[in-house]
Amino acid sequence: MAAPTNAPEPHVITAPGGAGDSPHWSTTLEGSAYGVEVSYIHLSTTRVDVGPPLHQHPYPEIILIRQGRAMFTLGSERFVAVAGQTLVIPPDTPHTFRTLGGGRYESLALHQSPEFVSEILEADGGTA
Repeated sequence: MAAPTNAPEPHVITAPGGAGDSPHWSTTLEGSAYGVEVSYIHLSTTRVDVGPPLHQHPYPEIILIRQGRAMFTLGSERFVAVAGQTLVIPPDTPHTFRTLGGGRYESLALHQSPEFVSEILEADGGTA
């Protein structure tokens, strides 16, 4: 059975410079370029104090922590999140994190949106 003509094409994407053992790398994908309704940020770093400025999105975000640990702020809560944990962030919830070191930190942040839409709430020079 043939796929409908309006169905998205399959894609295999190799991120330039992403993956491997380099000290720091980050890749992003906006789903709109591929006809899907989700976007992501894949971050891997051995650097300490890496993270975005305080921000929020008008859609949910799910962060899967694959390795390491980071200090997260979600709304008014601050806590250390570690490998194996998944954070579910509701829409319009201020959030940020900072890597804590002691090994590689790796996370995959899934944005329930075909494009990234962020409102920066505090410009603190975050790096991700």
